[in-house]
Amino acid sequence: YLGLTWVLTLAVGPVGIVLANAANIGIRIGISVGIINHPFQECRLEKPQRGLYPDNDILFLLLSTATCLQLSEIYLYFWHPAIHFGIGALLFVIVTLAVVLKEEFIFIFVLENVRRLIGKEKKD
Repeated sequence: YLGLTWVLTLAVGPVGIVLANAANIGIRIGISVGIINHPFQECRLEKPQRGLYPDNDILFLLLSTATCLQLSEIYLYFWHPAIHFGIGALLFVIVTLAVVLKEEFIFIFVLENVRRLIGKEKKD
């Protein structure tokens, strides 16, 4: 890592530090995936990383949101930045709600914590 940082800093200046950090993170992720997959090599069950891929509906929502925000930045940002910010905030809430409702374990986790907080407030 240090050698790569030195070489890239000499080659491209301060951007080299960012590139070396990106390479370091990529290498760490690759090693982690290898370590996680090792115990499952002979297992016929599904690979553990399969759960990291988003479902098609969430993927479509993320791509639609990105497209909408890009168009908002191109056409609305210069006219009125607050409108662009509002659209971004609204889409953030929509995507967050969609993911929470789609993934049951997140929804259950949120409900349990809300119930616990409400129970503490009633006792006080």
